[in-house]
Amino acid sequence: VFGVEPMTAIDGAQLADYAMRHGGGDLATVAVLVGVYLLLDARQRAHAREVAASVLETRLAAANLELLRSQLQPHFLFNALNTVSTLVLKSDMPAADDAIARISRYLRSALAQRADATVTVASEIADVEQYFAIERLRFGEALGLDVCATAAARGAYVPSHILQPLVENAIRHGMAPVGSAMRVKVGAQIDGGRLRLHVTDPAQGGGVAEAGASTNGFGLRYVRERLQLFYGDEASVTLATLPGGTTATVDVPLVYPGKRTGA
Repeated sequence: VFGVEPMTAIDGAQLADYAMRHGGGDLATVAVLVGVYLLLDARQRAHAREVAASVLETRLAAANLELLRSQLQPHFLFNALNTVSTLVLKSDMPAADDAIARISRYLRSALAQRADATVTVASEIADVEQYFAIERLRFGEALGLDVCATAAARGAYVPSHILQPLVENAIRHGMAPVGSAMRVKVGAQIDGGRLRLHVTDPAQGGGVAEAGASTNGFGLRYVRERLQLFYGDEASVTLATLPGGTTATVDVPLVYPGKRTGA
């Protein structure tokens, strides 16, 4: 039955040795297979946790960006309504009506954009020019805007509404004494594989610098937090007071559609 001759003597020691060698090998193989399975399962679970953490981090960043935007719009609206109020007190109803229409278009455009949207520098400058058109209804020809941006810089991408808070600070804190003429300068250029945006007002130690003197200043805090969420430590915003005025400089990685260059 077992294929063993009836007269064959069976050595118990050899049989035990055979069982240990072959049985132990099979058990070792099974143990290795089980170990490999458990290792692959652990790696799969770890990867799933990493993906879940990444999704959660992305959602948290999006929520933070949405929160920042929800803070920016009332801040903008508050200052814009001051413009309308000033025009009404001057009994300049056509200008007040124009201001309301412009504010409405500006807010509609802002609400249509996602909080995590990036736009071209050219689009950012167009938004700044719209905002200036609103403020010029209040200040008249006393308020001027100079834009100097290279063609290459205009095509680069930045987080939406990254310039407007700095321009708003420049106007709000740079128009002193009230009624005096001032020109805000907005610049954009590529330097060393980086994109640099500048907002300059003629105030000496005031303007954007005054707005940033306190860490609670909304405009600079908004820009810094937004840059942190988009770029981490790869971007910065700095202030400098020079003979020509006070300048806020935004330094970010150079990004074009579908391509990222620079640091």
